[in-house]
Amino acid sequence: MTTSNQLTTVLTALEVLEILESEGEIGPSKLAERLDIARPTAYKYLATLTEGGYARNDDGVYRPSYKVLGLGSRLKYRQTLFKVGQEPLRRLASKLEEPAFLGIEESGEWIVLHREGDVASLDLRTYSGLRLPLHTHAAGRVVLANMDPEQRDSTIVSQELEARTEKTTTNPKELATELDRIREQGYAITWDEQALGVGTAARPISAEGEFLGTVSVATLTSKMQDEDNQDRILRLLKEAAEETLLNYRHR
Repeated sequence: MTTSNQLTTVLTALEVLEILESEGEIGPSKLAERLDIARPTAYKYLATLTEGGYARNDDGVYRPSYKVLGLGSRLKYRQTLFKVGQEPLRRLASKLEEPAFLGIEESGEWIVLHREGDVASLDLRTYSGLRLPLHTHAAGRVVLANMDPEQRDSTIVSQELEARTEKTTTNPKELATELDRIREQGYAITWDEQALGVGTAARPISAEGEFLGTVSVATLTSKMQDEDNQDRILRLLKEAAEETLLNYRHR
């Protein structure tokens, strides 16, 4: 029978793995400081992860192994939204010559499921598995707008609406008004709220009342503020969402 102490140990091991991923590399002493544990204990965690194949030891410096990448990649490729949305997303990114994303919600965060396209002028540093708050960008707001009111309110409270830039909406009433508008119009547009100089637009992908995820694009704020370009982005987003939905129904 699993004890609470064993569960705590597992959670700590997972926290060590997350630290490895965020830091890129770490040694027992630094890990001990991060977790406020004894150095021998930190070493045991790192050694155990290495033995399990989730980390590698390069002369006392520990780094995450590619086994972690394999786990995430398999999870992504099993997702129905990825299977039905990859090709529409690729065409969307090609037509706009901008990065485009499929996204899903988990535990009150927006997660990049898949990305297509790249632009040298946008250093977004996005990747499959990246997690972002829901209130700071268009795709996250589409997620919030498609929640039932009780879930939406509890999610907003739990996020505390932290500011990513000086232009991030952090007032709950202002955000609620915006979410009502998004739900009614069927799309969201933001700029400079997740990162200065970056605009985002998104639409929901829903089937028979089931919210599947989001399709979105990112571009320079100046491009997103151009009305003609904005209209084109929204039109192509709608086409991508509809094609993804059609693929979903005929999968």
